[in-house]
Amino acid sequence: MLRFRRIKADGVFPRGEAAGCDYLVVTFFPNMPHEFGTEQVDAAIKKAGLKFTGEDYFKHRDALVQLMSVVIFQNQAFVGGAKKGDYFEVNYMKVSDENFDDWIAFEKKVWQPFAEAMVKDAREYGWSVNVAAMPFRSDRPYQGVTVDVYPSMEALFAEDQEFASRFRKVHPDMELRTTFERIEKLRARAEVELYQLEEFVAVPH
Repeated sequence: MLRFRRIKADGVFPRGEAAGCDYLVVTFFPNMPHEFGTEQVDAAIKKAGLKFTGEDYFKHRDALVQLMSVVIFQNQAFVGGAKKGDYFEVNYMKVSDENFDDWIAFEKKVWQPFAEAMVKDAREYGWSVNVAAMPFRSDRPYQGVTVDVYPSMEALFAEDQEFASRFRKVHPDMELRTTFERIEKLRARAEVELYQLEEFVAVPH
């Protein structure tokens, strides 16, 4: 489980009362997500040896925070990893039905090996592409997200002097300008959000 805090700093958006949420909790499942009701929480609390009930947990949570939304994503590809304190740039992608398969294929064929080179060069710590599994409709503001992981705010905003040369090294048969013109036709960035990883909990399967 990962818990993120939305970054509120000059030049980082969205921010203020119009922002959808202040925190983001991400839970990874090897298969389908399980139920998360009082009975399941009771069992988990008992297993952890804690002295309260699932009902107590939900009452306390609801008194402190308001749950804004729940979305299920399915990971399609990932590179690298993350640790506490890293910065996550979340790119919400608007993709039409006719372009969806081509967009995923592009991310895997073109961007994934480039992201691997970025991680190898320590320009980024990680990258992933994920599609919205529920809810999923073409009229939603986004159909998938890509996530870039950086070690610091400075690394995120620093100009990458080696970007073009790195791309040519990874894809010597592709021309940079025409490649990015193609991706711009496949998807549009509907929104970009920035979070910092506050907690990381690894649970063995």
